[in-house]
Amino acid sequence: MPNQMYLSTLSPDAPALAEAHALGLELDQFCTAVNMDENFAFWDASVRSDMERASEFVLHAPFAELTPCAIDPMIRDVSMRRLVQAGALCLRYGIRRMVVHSGFMPRVYFPEWYLDQAAPFFRELLGTLPNDFELLIENVLDPEPKLLSDLIERIEDNRARVCLDVGHAFVTSEIPVRGWIDALAPMLRHLHLHDNDGTFDFHLPPGDGKIGFPELFDFLDERVPAATWTFECPDASGCIRKLVSFGLIE
Repeated sequence: MPNQMYLSTLSPDAPALAEAHALGLELDQFCTAVNMDENFAFWDASVRSDMERASEFVLHAPFAELTPCAIDPMIRDVSMRRLVQAGALCLRYGIRRMVVHSGFMPRVYFPEWYLDQAAPFFRELLGTLPNDFELLIENVLDPEPKLLSDLIERIEDNRARVCLDVGHAFVTSEIPVRGWIDALAPMLRHLHLHDNDGTFDFHLPPGDGKIGFPELFDFLDERVPAATWTFECPDASGCIRKLVSFGLIE
């Protein structure tokens, strides 16, 4: 099993369940960028309250409308300012790991254009962060793993690693999830684990879809034993029941 498992705060009961089962938390309060501005005191208090229930944390950065490979320099500037803002919040909370979406959109950007624009974007973002920080770049609409591996290589900074979202890969790609894991293993540091039926990104508890849990857990242990896992389900209680049934937690 991984060194650390996390629950996503997408589920309101995740903090209490994380405390009960000695799990970490992936903090999602700032997935919506405006939460870093409007009603910040409320969201800040929410984060600090959640952090009292666990000892290990990842922060999920905002993503809607943010485009690392934007053609328009004004859009790029807004995207950079928002992610720099999220990185500063990580440091404020003492967190050194942040998940960001890759931003690739098929049929909108050519892969080579994406790489030419996104690599310097993420390199610049890392320039605002300390040496012990880990930037975890997540697949969303990416159709195959090579784009992410090429991106990491072009960034040329060991602080840039991959967060593989297995649910996204299962929906958007014809390459099996295990193929993604094999292809990305040298740079794969974190995973988002949830399930679906292959038609839509339902974020179901593992085992409630067709991805192939719990067998996938053994494959992850074999191929990427140092990677950490976030169970990214709106139904954290359902996730916990599944993890207990699989023998991952008591």
